[in-house]
Amino acid sequence: MRVVRTHSFRGRRYRIKFTADGLPRGYYGQCDPPTARHPTIVIRPGLSKQEKLYTIVHEAMHACYWDIAEVAIEGAADDIARLLLRLGYSDSHVKGDEDA
Repeated sequence: MRVVRTHSFRGRRYRIKFTADGLPRGYYGQCDPPTARHPTIVIRPGLSKQEKLYTIVHEAMHACYWDIAEVAIEGAADDIARLLLRLGYSDSHVKGDEDA
């Protein structure tokens, strides 16, 4: 499986990093606004498979829909992550945080 270091969301390329560096205490992830010079999505390494999948979906949704309220992102990310888990996706499908 290949490590993903960048991904485009709605035409804007984001860096993808699995690191706790720069993340506020208690945050699982963070997404820069699309207007940032080098927008980045940061995911904390060491999360459970459910937390990791939820966080990736959550931050990807921010990258796609920066202007949507946090409560809507949270609800949709939870629904999508639960569906993916039910379909059999797991942390073995997510390459990257073992490089952190």
